[in-house]
Amino acid sequence: MHIAVVQPPIRDFYQTAHRHSALGALSVKSILEQAGHTVTLFNFPGESGSSHTPPLPGELNYLKAFLISDEKGPVSWFRQRKHFGPPINECSSQILAVHPDRVMISCFAWCYAGEALLLAEDLKQRAPDIPLEIGGAGVSVNPDWFRQTGLFDEVRCGEAEKNLADFPGMSDSPPAPLTPALSSVYDAQNQPQYSTMLTRGCPYRCLFCANHLTHGREFRKIPVQDVLSLLEQIGITDFHLNLEDDNLLANTYYFCDFLDSYHSRFPEATLSAENGLDYRLLTPPLISRMIESGFTRFNLSMASSDSRILTNQNRKGEQEQLSDVLYLLEQKKIPAVTYFICGLEGDSIETVSRNLLFLAAHPTEIGISPFYAVPGLPGFEQPGENGLPGLPALYCGSSVWPWNGNLSTAQLITAFRLSRFINLLKSPDRVLWPELIQKTIETKRLHTIRGTKARKTILEVPLMDTEMSERVLSGLPETLVQG
Repeated sequence: MHIAVVQPPIRDFYQTAHRHSALGALSVKSILEQAGHTVTLFNFPGESGSSHTPPLPGELNYLKAFLISDEKGPVSWFRQRKHFGPPINECSSQILAVHPDRVMISCFAWCYAGEALLLAEDLKQRAPDIPLEIGGAGVSVNPDWFRQTGLFDEVRCGEAEKNLADFPGMSDSPPAPLTPALSSVYDAQNQPQYSTMLTRGCPYRCLFCANHLTHGREFRKIPVQDVLSLLEQIGITDFHLNLEDDNLLANTYYFCDFLDSYHSRFPEATLSAENGLDYRLLTPPLISRMIESGFTRFNLSMASSDSRILTNQNRKGEQEQLSDVLYLLEQKKIPAVTYFICGLEGDSIETVSRNLLFLAAHPTEIGISPFYAVPGLPGFEQPGENGLPGLPALYCGSSVWPWNGNLSTAQLITAFRLSRFINLLKSPDRVLWPELIQKTIETKRLHTIRGTKARKTILEVPLMDTEMSERVLSGLPETLVQG
């Protein structure tokens, strides 16, 4: 068969190249081709320069009060929600132009199910006789929602290697347990950027993590040589590789084997891990080995600095160990970004302020991830039931819905803006914004920039949480404030 594998457009307040790497869709493409099929892949969110701004959907009207249309500058929140990819009808036209025998849609997150549905509806209307399937992580966590639409001939859950076992031709060429995939995402400073995954599954049971709903809890590894063989097909040796694994360090021996083999084969290439490294598994020798093998920055996952919250989330943490890691990276002149989750059950103004002040006092940029529900997580099993919202768009992290009821949308956005302000204080660019910094520090109120470059003005942020702002802005280290 000729099969179209499709990553639909997405609608969100932001997009990054790594988020549209389409590794799942690429794995499906590889599996189907090995079974003898011809596959055309459409990665619509990744189409360069393709975006527009549709009206804000009604379910997100609560965000209108927080949006400043002409906001700019280093401490801004989002201005508008965009459609990343071609218009839906144009996507359908591109797909149908290759005359596929079957269309398989990949929905990589439940929060983007609405866009997948719009594409499916348009395809069904224009070509009702073409079989239509859907799979991916977004489907795996809530398959009944997709089945109830009546649009799909098949709704596939879980990993492609397993859920494609009944597909025509698969019995003649069953896929390997794990399918390596490599995505070309963009170029930066004349260095091509790629993404891949080395492993799947995570043995930990952190309550906020949904990885196991698709990949399970058994930690599994792709043979190092399989990954290197994919990279050798690029035909160059100077590139950057982002590892998208959820728990990259769970098997140190395997990871070190990869590092040594990678650096030996591609000595000019560099590395990063955008999804975040578990700092608890980092030791000084391992950090040195990673840097020697090409790591140019470290993205670290803290979750929270509050031991009670971590315990309730089935996770452990050690602030002293994180401090040691961050100061060691500073000595080695390697930049770090440390992420915390804002809005976990048990979070409060006090705990969020402590997270921000802890990271403000350390040599790291702050990454903030608003907590968002995923169907299947404890307490969030069935969207639309037991008081839970049913519309997928609310499940985006950028929608800052108050899932656990302990922090409001205003407080979540205030924490986001405070993290950006602290990052500005740590940045060399702070010299460009002296008035903004001075006004914020003196008033203990968040301010931002609005207007054009020629006529920009400083505006006090509307609807901020003043208690959180005062706590954090009053508690910043004096050395950070003075620069």
